[in-house]
Amino acid sequence: MRALGAALAAALAAGTANLCTIWQLTLVNGVVERWTDHDEDIQWGGYTWAATDAYTRTQTMARADMSVITTDMDTGVRTGLDQPDIDAGIYDNARITLWTLDWSASSYEPVELVSGRIGNITIEASGLVKFEFRSLTQQLQIRIGRTIGPACDADLGDTRCGVNLVSYTVTGSATAGTSASLTDSARTEGDGYYTGGRVTPTSGQNAGLEREVQDYTAGVFAVYDPWPYPVAVGDTYTAVAGCDKTDTTCATKFANLPRFRGFPQVPGADVAYSGK
Repeated sequence: MRALGAALAAALAAGTANLCTIWQLTLVNGVVERWTDHDEDIQWGGYTWAATDAYTRTQTMARADMSVITTDMDTGVRTGLDQPDIDAGIYDNARITLWTLDWSASSYEPVELVSGRIGNITIEASGLVKFEFRSLTQQLQIRIGRTIGPACDADLGDTRCGVNLVSYTVTGSATAGTSASLTDSARTEGDGYYTGGRVTPTSGQNAGLEREVQDYTAGVFAVYDPWPYPVAVGDTYTAVAGCDKTDTTCATKFANLPRFRGFPQVPGADVAYSGK
């Protein structure tokens, strides 16, 4: 149950309240954006909440059983959401809070409707941006802890792995490219060397946008998530070798087997089910 301030409760009871929605986005890089569906900017809490009419959302419902609350929000380019920024992942997992506010009485305390994080984001041909809102209870659905399996569960170069990535990081310049791949014909490493690794343009329109390498063959870095812009000839980059998490790769490629974090010798479920 939401607690209402006495003044707002009285205005609602009298039918004199003028309600609108305000919402705040806190991006993972610390940038904060504030918007309202009112037809004019609102001053509240020492901040300006920018007006936009390109906003709708589905019904939001709070439940007492702590189940996950989700709602879809539609917004347009007039909110300042930029497609290259969305493609770059700037809005991924951003914190979002929605309030309802009486715009005609700024002294009234707004009522928080829901708080959570942005989930899936899709962009329609018309420019409409649709993003899924996930309440904080969704975090309770995430499994936390370590599992036993044959693959290493460390990240290449982290403290548990211990590999010095400096020895496995290279730089170069693109000789061709698309939004989904970067080609450097000067590369001499064997096929698969960078598969599962990272490639980051350091110049051009995609500068600083790191991507995971889906496949590396004959100097071509194919990435899972396309860049906002095609890679241009001459764009510089850095690339980090990939690791397939097997003990063989750990030993032969990185000479790091003593710190391997997998359990390839533990029998799997297939052995248990076979009855042997």
